[in-house]
Amino acid sequence: MSEALVIWVILERPRDFPHAYVVRRHAMVDGMMWADPSCIIAPTLEAARAAIPHGLTMIPRFENDDPAIVETWI
Repeated sequence: MSEALVIWVILERPRDFPHAYVVRRHAMVDGMMWADPSCIIAPTLEAARAAIPHGLTMIPRFENDDPAIVETWI
């Protein structure tokens, strides 16, 4: 099993944390996408961005993304 791609997603007030920003890590492993069960809770968007590993590139949300998604980092 090899980890090919890691994606970090910043969400604003998702259903499970309606009063915060949340950073979730997703990994593409052997062709399947897996969400890390842990997440980072942040009070502001700036704090959420600070939790993203350095050196990644931000991708803005797409129209058909879940409304809670603010941006994605790869």
